[in-house]
Amino acid sequence: LPVSVRRRMESALGTAHALIFEAHATSAMFARYAESARRTVVPYGVDIVGMTGFSRGFDRGAMRRTHDIPEDATVVLAMGVLEERKSQACIVEVFAGMADLHPEARLLLVGDHPCEYSDAVHQLVSDSGVAERITLAPITPNVFEWYALSDLLLSASDVESLPRSMLECMALEVPVLSTSVYGIPELIEDGVNGWLFGARDMGALSAALHQVLSLTPDERRAAGRAARVTVHDRHSAHDYVGAYHRLLADALATR
Repeated sequence: LPVSVRRRMESALGTAHALIFEAHATSAMFARYAESARRTVVPYGVDIVGMTGFSRGFDRGAMRRTHDIPEDATVVLAMGVLEERKSQACIVEVFAGMADLHPEARLLLVGDHPCEYSDAVHQLVSDSGVAERITLAPITPNVFEWYALSDLLLSASDVESLPRSMLECMALEVPVLSTSVYGIPELIEDGVNGWLFGARDMGALSAALHQVLSLTPDERRAAGRAARVTVHDRHSAHDYVGAYHRLLADALATR
């Protein structure tokens, strides 16, 4: 950063009443700018009750037919805006490389938009030899239906603090396979409520995806149920709102 920008950043961080982070790992990254008393971790919360209601009224088979996805397919979802840090290109390459081993698998990439990276991903899909098993969908506010028709959320990101998409998938009993970066290991317990692998490692991504796709549907569903318990116990919208209410009340009282 230019020196002037860095100084203004450090000044802002140094004078703020509270710095709020979604994960302990990202809070620790800012330890040199603010003492622990001013760094507060408030993990995201999601509307579990509302999502449960959505799930009860959701017709998974009908939605899969709408998107030309076989009802017995194992659907791997990569949710997020197409950009380099999310490594969707790596996901396409790895999926194409193991497609013959898992003929039932389908890959959904939701978050497409016009950009050079999108052009590159589209070219990879076209050259993959399994383009008919890969779907690229644009950015959409209607994300729940994509979660609910999927069997696995896959994240290969280099940088993620605590993605809301993971919490929402887990609340719908969709387990997560993700890079072990920043705050994600605070959410995912490898082999229990999801699975982790090393970032920027195509071999690790390939091995992890093959491992999870080789599990039985019941084994993946068991991880999904454990994932929902994690979100229910630690990431409710009620607790999230309450934490911000207390922070704001404290800031006003201090002033």
